[in-house]
Amino acid sequence: MKFNSPLFKTLVIGPVFLCIVAFLIPLGIFIATRHQVVAEMGTIRYAGLIPFTLGACVSLWCVKDFIVRGRGTPAPFDPPTRLVLQGPYRYVRNPMYVGLFLVLIGEAMLYSSFFVFLYSLFLVTASHIFVVFYEEPTLRLKFGESYEQYLRSVPRWLPRMPQR
Repeated sequence: MKFNSPLFKTLVIGPVFLCIVAFLIPLGIFIATRHQVVAEMGTIRYAGLIPFTLGACVSLWCVKDFIVRGRGTPAPFDPPTRLVLQGPYRYVRNPMYVGLFLVLIGEAMLYSSFFVFLYSLFLVTASHIFVVFYEEPTLRLKFGESYEQYLRSVPRWLPRMPQR
């Protein structure tokens, strides 16, 4: 495997970034605030496994599509060279962010942590700003009319079935 291949970059950079953002920071928040539980959720907190697992699966599917179909990585400094419109991208323009948000909501539930929930809201806000002011303009320039058509037909954040 070459060090500059999309597969290598995704297998090294992606997991490090996701591990920090999706696991280490929420765990650190939980550890730092574990004595400040706002509401004890009891066993219902294990329902957090549902959004956690769904979000992780969606995110991994997106990473695979970026490598296989897009010929690039999820990293903004090494993006796909082809526009990815298949898989979860048929239903929502930003499924990787949606997947990350679901993972974080699941963790907030599992940890019974209001502070991890607040962190997830911060990331949603930061992601929205990044998408609107950097990612979408960059993709407009890179992919032109095909991306414009995609913007018109697929919602940014809330998934919906594609129209036929």
